[in-house]
Amino acid sequence: MKIKAIVIALFCTLLLFLYSCNNPFMERILGNKNNEEGPYTGPLGSGTPGDPWRVYNVDTLRRVGRETDPGGWTLDAHYEQVRNITLSGNWTPIGSDISGNHFTGRYNGNGHTISGLTINETNHYKGMFAYIGSGGEAHNIGLININFELGGSGGVGGIAGQNDGIVTNCYVTGAITIIGTGGQGVGGVVGINSGTVQNSYSTSNVAGNTFVGGVVGENQSSGIVRNCYSTSAVNGGNDVGGVVGRNANRVEYCYATGRVEGNNNVGGIAGTSNGVLQHCVARNTGIDGTVPTARGRVVGTFSGGTLNNNYGTSVLDYLGDVGTAEKGGQNIDANQWNSAFWWYNDVGFSDTIWLLQDYALPFLR
Repeated sequence: MKIKAIVIALFCTLLLFLYSCNNPFMERILGNKNNEEGPYTGPLGSGTPGDPWRVYNVDTLRRVGRETDPGGWTLDAHYEQVRNITLSGNWTPIGSDISGNHFTGRYNGNGHTISGLTINETNHYKGMFAYIGSGGEAHNIGLININFELGGSGGVGGIAGQNDGIVTNCYVTGAITIIGTGGQGVGGVVGINSGTVQNSYSTSNVAGNTFVGGVVGENQSSGIVRNCYSTSAVNGGNDVGGVVGRNANRVEYCYATGRVEGNNNVGGIAGTSNGVLQHCVARNTGIDGTVPTARGRVVGTFSGGTLNNNYGTSVLDYLGDVGTAEKGGQNIDANQWNSAFWWYNDVGFSDTIWLLQDYALPFLR
């Protein structure tokens, strides 16, 4: 009996040792202890690609990109979020628009969430990140219930005020509101985009002035917005769209369902476009622009570039652009948008990126 007891004790000790070392096999059996309440006891990291800094609470999140000494929590380091985090108080964005102060590292949210990110002030380039520079990346981040109330600010988005890098697999809920004049380049995910925003969505209500979009406010001449959607209500002055306010390069494989309201250049997908806009679906509940000739089911004003294989819901027939190649897209009704095969075969949505089901809108995997 003594030998049996010793063997059992040694076995239990081995299990506890493996668990304390974050052994993947043990985590599958017992669960990851660092997803539980209590002190974080996992590795802290070193900021390298193979060993990123671990972001596990408010203090470590507020530390991201704030240090300047090499090897520290710098703007070019690598980060991995390992727990859900709830913020309180006003958020100071990571980095700034000043050259040399852009975020050029890699932040992997790892499917975890950040709740309650709040910004209430008057300045440009606001978001979780002020400015993601060329080479910078933000992945797998969920922002829950953001609250931005900014006076006349431009370059405002949930994830980043401006993105010159890559934003992928991110989502944002809550509200972004620009108070007063100004507010150019306001989007649910990214305010101004010269990089790539893909596989991301927003349900946050967005209100600005010029270049206002459910996902991206202004998509500049090198910007790509791909495989994104918005259910946001979007409100602005000029160049207001369900997905992007202004498109100067490429928007594709996107859809929008929220109401879009503005003055001039108001569209279900883009307020204005002089780039490539293709394989998109305007399922908006309504579009309201005060200039009748500068509003459309898919794009409010098309000033050159390419429109290809876009669709607009028959609910928006009152806009009077049904069947026009430039603004309205092809007409669709419930028979199409309730069919998974239609989204795959006709629109061209990839079933490896999108979950396609009958009687349901596409959802990103």
